[in-house]
Parts: sequence; structure tokens; C-alpha cells
Amino acid sequence: MWPNFYSECIYTLGGGEMLLIDNYKELVERGISAEQEILTRHFTYFGPVPEGLYKRVNDENWCEAMKETSKMADLAAKEQPELRFTWWSRELGPAAQDMISGMTNLDPEARTTIDHVLSHYWWQEMDRKNHYGSGGRA
Repeated sequence: MWPNFYSECIYTLGGGEMLLIDNYKELVERGISAEQEILTRHFTYFGPVPEGLYKRVNDENWCEAMKETSKMADLAAKEQPELRFTWWSRELGPAAQDMISGMTNLDPEARTTIDHVLSHYWWQEMDRKNHYGSGGRA
């Protein structure tokens, strides 16, 4: 449920095209599984990958594969900085950035809990804007 929640938030906030894979055939022709592509995108958008994630992986081969994927993601982000969430989320504002950054933290130990998400100040900010208009006053 948790990964779906933050993916739905990102999709709703306008990032849907970044989450969807359009051409499975091209991936297959290049020898890339959909799972590899999704993981690479996730690392690219929300990286760099912290050591805490690798510590949670109990398989040396998977850990090495994730480290290689992380290197590819970091290279992609270096060549195209606009791929990082910190760049493309600026228009969402600091409150939304803080909430989504917590939900997408690549270190499971540091990731925001659902209780924290639901009590996040972004919801109060949105409620105030919806109630009083964009100026925030009555």
C-alpha cells in the first residue's frame, strides 16, 4: 500500500509521465526489465541512494546490482539535473516538497510514516488555501 500512496501523490501532483513506462518493447529489445527501469527512475528522481538502503538488502548480488543502478541514476541526473525531484518539484512549494521527500526517502529507516504524512502541515496549508483562497486570509 505504501509505495502506491506516494506514487499516487506524485501522479496527482503532475508527475505521472515520469512514473509510467511507455514502451515495454524497446526495454525488452535493450535487455532491460520493467523493474530495472522503474528502480533506475526512482533512484534518478529521488537519489542519491543512501547507504541505509543497501544495509536493508540481505543479498550481496542484489546489493551490487542496486549500487550499479545507483551509479547509472547519478550519471543521468548529473547530465540532466532537471530529473531530480529537488529540481522539478520547486513549483509545488516547500511544504509539498518536504512531505513528498519524506515519503520517497530511499532509506527505509528514514522514510516518513503514514501517520506523519497524514498530519503533515502541507494538508493544513492546502485546507487554508481552499478555505480562504490563495491569499490565505478571510
